[in-house]
Amino acid sequence: SGGSIFCSGTIIGGTIKAKKGIVAGSLGNHHYTRTIVRVGDEGRAAGDTETIRKKIGELQASIEKLAIVTEKLEEKKRKQNCFLTPQEKEFLIKQEITYISLMEKSSALEQRLACDHQVSVSVNGVVYPNTEVHIGAYCRTTSKPKEKIRLQFSHGSIIAIPQ
Repeated sequence: SGGSIFCSGTIIGGTIKAKKGIVAGSLGNHHYTRTIVRVGDEGRAAGDTETIRKKIGELQASIEKLAIVTEKLEEKKRKQNCFLTPQEKEFLIKQEITYISLMEKSSALEQRLACDHQVSVSVNGVVYPNTEVHIGAYCRTTSKPKEKIRLQFSHGSIIAIPQ
């Protein structure tokens, strides 16, 4: 599903996928039938999160450098009470276009990272052993039955929160 899945009953066996989240009565069964639940951006590899964070850092550094250069040109203009040369004006325009582009890229990457933090799997009944929960590139397999929990991504792993 491109959105969320709500199932008041039990999901047993096979694979179920939803981009935004899953709410279920129970997952798996007492025979420990392998059940796979996938939510979030499953196309991302586990190392991509750090790569995305690094890229955001690089973009932010470039944005800061652009802001410094732009401020220096603006300061020159104010102090000397003069106009910028045509080359400086062109450079300033290119800087502003680059700045906007970098901000858009940074924002898109931050939204991509935030996606995994906004999805969850909520179970009102039991999550039985041999149930795999995938959030983005991360996976957690249950080894003991757990009742009334919400599974969500937090700080590089999938955590279970009692409901």
